[in-house]
Amino acid sequence: MKTSYIIPQVEVDAQNYYYYQNTFSEQDLHRLESGLSYLQVQKATTFGGGGDEVRSSQIKWIPQHSQYERLYEKYLQLALEANQNFCFIEQIC
Repeated sequence: MKTSYIIPQVEVDAQNYYYYQNTFSEQDLHRLESGLSYLQVQKATTFGGGGDEVRSSQIKWIPQHSQYERLYEKYLQLALEANQNFCFIEQIC
């Protein structure tokens, strides 16, 4: 079953940020890394272009599949908590 996690794009202040420490255990991270090792690394891009001077990372896209539902749910919980605590998105404050 394919699940879609689409989050609407909203303009935000990129200089205002929030982070978490120790959100995932070492075991969770190792399991995730080994479970996604089959994915090809891709050059990251931005919506507005800009090239390597804007973003020079290498990424892997985690498939939107029920196998990764727990991970997507965790990320969505974290994003919601950050947005509620710091009002990054005015519509949910």
